[in-house]
Amino acid sequence: MGLILGIIIGWILYSNRICFANMFVQTIYLKDRRGFEYLFLYLIFATVTIGVAQLALQVLNMPLQQSNWQVGIPTIIGAVIFGVGMTIAGSCTGTTLVRIGEGTKTYILVALGIAIGFNLGDIHYLQWWDSTVIFTKRPLWDIMPWSLALLLQLVVLTALYILFKGGWKNEKS
Repeated sequence: MGLILGIIIGWILYSNRICFANMFVQTIYLKDRRGFEYLFLYLIFATVTIGVAQLALQVLNMPLQQSNWQVGIPTIIGAVIFGVGMTIAGSCTGTTLVRIGEGTKTYILVALGIAIGFNLGDIHYLQWWDSTVIFTKRPLWDIMPWSLALLLQLVVLTALYILFKGGWKNEKS
């Protein structure tokens, strides 16, 4: 099932040329919001799929897998490092795999850099968290139940989709 879903998502990424780095360029310079429109559709699909899986686990009386994610300075620094790396590489992780599948050989080097970065991050993960400032030690599920978080996420993503769907049109001279 995972392989089939992976092939479907890969085909969607390939056929729609979804690239997070490119979406910003298209939105800012070309006034074309279609990339973000597809992104929000993809995130809505993923949110619903995860919600259905979590609901099925509850119906089957199986425990939900939860992690104690903390929000703090490491999250902000990691996001900046990821964004800079994505911009330098010209694509994100998913798009890098799509480009390799297309036969673009230079993205093999990008994939190697991603793999090295993931492994270095994994080696230093606990030291990084223990030595930095954390904004909250409360797990997110203590603040809000998953069903409410799922509903809130769907509302926000749908609103963003509607905003970008009715947004700027291509202004070609």
